[in-house]
Amino acid sequence: SASVAEVIGAVLKLAKPLAQAAGVQIECDLAESLPPIAGQLPIARQALLNLLTAAVQLVPGGHVGVTAGVQSGGVGVHVRAAKPSVSHSGPLAGESQTAEPLEMANQFATLLGGTLQLADQLAAGEEFAATLTLPMTEQVEVLVIDDNVDTLRLMQRYLVGTRYRFIGARDPEEALALVQSQPPRMIVLDVMMPGIDDWELLGRLRTHPQAGAA
Repeated sequence: SASVAEVIGAVLKLAKPLAQAAGVQIECDLAESLPPIAGQLPIARQALLNLLTAAVQLVPGGHVGVTAGVQSGGVGVHVRAAKPSVSHSGPLAGESQTAEPLEMANQFATLLGGTLQLADQLAAGEEFAATLTLPMTEQVEVLVIDDNVDTLRLMQRYLVGTRYRFIGARDPEEALALVQSQPPRMIVLDVMMPGIDDWELLGRLRTHPQAGAA
């Protein structure tokens, strides 16, 4: 597994010479706390590189935007290509020039267990839009129970970009409600919280039908 930022960052370095030769500006804006992606990482990088190649070829002198976010089935990497605001001297690539890299990207996505979808409807000024969905590492829900807000924030920060999804609670009632609504796979409990019988809470968690296996 690897972080989405690492994979995209490596591909952008590879695509930089092609973009510079075509006068294309590539911008990347990733959502925070994206889960890691899983699978054969070289294939994931190659799929994205082929997708970027097609986008750059379509809009010489233009702009390519890369974003990513969690969606059904995995992490979606969205690539959009816009024509330059003023006419560019270089010719736009035809379908024949972009068909091969897109077909390769689709094949690599299938090998990974992901998908490649081309947008039917484009925004104003756009020449191309596609989403490469990459499988993400299975998420493990971790419930952290602590009355100290700073401790909760620190734990949340530690888990950013890992396969563990943070769920925080500051008191027993909130914790039990979260266990009911979002059953965790793991529970971290501060047994020295003031004014609370933490061992009683631990006993209730152990016998709770939604938390017994955590």
